[in-house]
Amino acid sequence: MGDHCQYCPAKGICPKQAEIVERSLMISTKEKAITLPFLETITDVQIARIVEHQSQIEDFLAEVKRLALHRLKSGEKIEGLKLVAGRGSRIWSNEQEAEVYLKQNLQELAFTRKLLSVAQAEGLLPKPTLEHLWVKIDGSETVTHVSDKRKEIEPIKGKLVLNNKTKGE
Repeated sequence: MGDHCQYCPAKGICPKQAEIVERSLMISTKEKAITLPFLETITDVQIARIVEHQSQIEDFLAEVKRLALHRLKSGEKIEGLKLVAGRGSRIWSNEQEAEVYLKQNLQELAFTRKLLSVAQAEGLLPKPTLEHLWVKIDGSETVTHVSDKRKEIEPIKGKLVLNNKTKGE
């Protein structure tokens, strides 16, 4: 199992992939019920295994969901699942008519204007001419395996929050 496996079209049915998911969650996927540890009682070993194999677990779950979607769309039945419409969005039924109406009623508020991102500007101008105009900000903290090349940050001690409740409530 290697990094190349993330692109494998067979990852959803790969026994090696299933074995890694099973081992990292310490469950048997051959059982009827999958029992996951409660967050309040999860061990450090379980946390480390799950985080270490997060991408394989997510890939496996995505492939299971893709397979379920394919089977349901093909007319097969899967007990406990159903096919439903996804979350919709609204669009103008007639964009030209909406533009005229919004311009009349909102004037300049009918349109938005946004500055290009740094990456978009770099696609249009030489990078060295832009370097004095941007700064890099750190992303949100994330958890990764100790083999990750990024520098470890010092933790800030605080309360543990699980399911929007402070532990001990």
